Amino acid sequence: MTSCISINSLRFGYLKAIKERTSESITREGQERGLALVIDSLTISKGELVIICGANGAGKSTLLSILGGRKMVSSGMTKIFNRDCFDDCRLTSKVCYVGERWSDRFLDLSIGEFLGEQVVSGERCVTLCRILGINLSWRVSQLSDGQRRRCQILSMFTASDEYDVYILDESTADLDIVSRERLLTWLKSESRSRDVTVLYATHILEGLNEWASRMLYLEGGRIVHDIKVLESMDLYKMCKEWLMKDSDRVKIENEC
Repeated sequence: MTSCISINSLRFGYLKAIKERTSESITREGQERGLALVIDSLTISKGELVIICGANGAGKSTLLSILGGRKMVSSGMTKIFNRDCFDDCRLTSKVCYVGERWSDRFLDLSIGEFLGEQVVSGERCVTLCRILGINLSWRVSQLSDGQRRRCQILSMFTASDEYDVYILDESTADLDIVSRERLLTWLKSESRSRDVTVLYATHILEGLNEWASRMLYLEGGRIVHDIKVLESMDLYKMCKEWLMKDSDRVKIENEC
């Protein structure tokens, strides 16, 4: 299979405040960079449907935002189609990243006006409106959280006709089960027909054994499980067992 995403020697951290006593009379305060993500090597092929899971704070969003070009890392660490995720702006028409929620909560436009006539008249927009149950006359300022999320997905998915990679960070959490299932079915059909690659971070695993081809489980900023998904697998039970072991480990470490 043709390689689509490659990660090599990835190290990423966030600045955090520190305060420690060096003697009875001296306390050192400042900042230090703690590692949040460590991945030595990872390759994802074209056409793969990959679930990204793990506990809160495991590094899922950090990983996906790096691959989506939202966080800068050193050149060569993360590449899509052999192009650096952050440095190469040509990837914006090839990679669709849906992460942070919309900030345009009070925009007093209809979603149709927001997208524009050229987008609204396109086949992709018509199909996705049907899948997501969107009425283009909805006004952005009056949307519920679920409607807002659906419209955000529509606006992102229709920004380019050439997307080959979809990166979804908890993007379906607000969707009803019908909209979510229809959207995942559409993404799978895109994968089969155009070799589209999908990275999908979620805590809702029911039914994904019939959708995904691969699952990555993160723990403490590292990939500790990388498995091929089979339809016979109970992903919910499997992931729950990993989460319980992870939780027990953290509890023991905190008690020591």
